[in-house]
Amino acid sequence: PSKPSLPAPQAGFVPVPFQAPRWQGAPAATQPFKKLSPWDRGEAYRAGCLDKRVGLHLEILDFVAYIKPTIAEGRRRENLVDVTRQITAKLWPGSELKVY
Repeated sequence: PSKPSLPAPQAGFVPVPFQAPRWQGAPAATQPFKKLSPWDRGEAYRAGCLDKRVGLHLEILDFVAYIKPTIAEGRRRENLVDVTRQITAKLWPGSELKVY
């Protein structure tokens, strides 16, 4: 069987050869760690955790701590809700604003 042919290059297309990172192919212990998310502690989720569920549990706890609003953010949110309630009451008397 013949190999499928690649589509013809479009005008202005310049093929660039792929170059693997220098560390690719190195033993796993020497490869740099890539942080996947702002709350990621890296190897803490994987090193020493034979059960992947424990690592997932730790990452979920870190995520919740990361997205939890600060005291100042909570106060700003409460202030915004209060202002919105006042405006809503003026525009639509008898209405009730519910925040979810």
